[in-house]
Amino acid sequence: MKKKILAYTFVGSFLNQQYVHSKLISNISKEFSEVIFIDLTFLIFKKNENNKKQKKNFFLPKTYNQLDFFLSKHEVISFISLGNEYEFFKVLRLLKKRDVKLIHNKSIGLNKQNKIFKLSGQLKKKLQFFIFRFLVFINYLPKIDLVFEGSKENISRINKQLGRKIDKIFPFLNIAYIKDIVHINCRAYDNYLNDLKKISEKFIVFLDGGFDHPDVQLHEKKQSSENRKKYYYYLKKILRKLSKMYNKKVIFCVHPKVNEKRIKNFFKGEKIKLVKFKTQNYILRAFMVVMHESSSTFDALILKKRIINFNSILMGKYYYNRNKFYPQRVKIPSYKMENYKDINRSDIDKYFKNKDNLYDDYLKNFVKNINSYKKIFFNKKIKSNYLKFDNLPGSIQIAKIIKKKFF
Repeated sequence: MKKKILAYTFVGSFLNQQYVHSKLISNISKEFSEVIFIDLTFLIFKKNENNKKQKKNFFLPKTYNQLDFFLSKHEVISFISLGNEYEFFKVLRLLKKRDVKLIHNKSIGLNKQNKIFKLSGQLKKKLQFFIFRFLVFINYLPKIDLVFEGSKENISRINKQLGRKIDKIFPFLNIAYIKDIVHINCRAYDNYLNDLKKISEKFIVFLDGGFDHPDVQLHEKKQSSENRKKYYYYLKKILRKLSKMYNKKVIFCVHPKVNEKRIKNFFKGEKIKLVKFKTQNYILRAFMVVMHESSSTFDALILKKRIINFNSILMGKYYYNRNKFYPQRVKIPSYKMENYKDINRSDIDKYFKNKDNLYDDYLKNFVKNINSYKKIFFNKKIKSNYLKFDNLPGSIQIAKIIKKKFF
């Protein structure tokens, strides 16, 4: 009889995986006696980004035969962090062939409803997507067995998809891409549940967003040096003004995928601290969070921090549209960067008078119970509520559900 194992399959930097999903990785490692991390970076890209000696719980296949042999010897249930691009088809085919149960974690906390999150208009990407879905439909590539979703709205949208509607009427057809979906408390809920005593209002925190993000080049041409200079000129003006207005030090949280050396050149002589891989720590201690559009914005929302949005066409059409997402969904002040002189403290402060109910209409989609969340986070009533399943961190909910369903 094959041994059942829980795996975490990924491509790219494991440091990034730990940064984004640290609580999940920690809690599944506690819940299960053994978790195998399957690093496909060398197999897919012929390079090892993680530069570490192979640990006993890491499997780094160098050939597809090695991966196939490993999968054939175990009954694998795996988190999957792969795309639907052509380079992943061969791996996905092996996962299908060896009947690996696939789990997708979507606990970050984002409603992918806005048009800016739809499939790119590029013909190549559309064709690739339709080929992928066709291969899934004919059972050449695998479906996702279980999705953990941090957004109730996303679950509702997925349940309205044609495949799921057909499966509901004719379950024997089994044509839906996602077999099962479960709502859990979002990642930001996890990140801060055990650090509530450390909440403070010490800094103005800027979340590095779209200008030098690698995604820009996927959607439009490379940023020009002229626009880069203008962008950072306005950003410096904004951060200086807010710092002086509120008498707070500014922390610039560099995006994990951005080279901070490029940014440092624009902030020489400024009293602004640049940090990387410490965003959650500084959001916890933020008086105000300044952003364009970032998944870390949700960390500020869950803590009910003051949030200001800035946008500029200098960032390109893709990010200019994407940066409108939060101002359209959540009541926060928003400015064009070029109009930084219009920033007014009284205009900003009026948005944040009633912090008790701040963002509740949006947050209720991402926590199992909005009232319990508020009691736990802001009244510190953890003891009486914490042990109830709905109030547990999402990563613990995930671990317990996997154990019950597959082990």
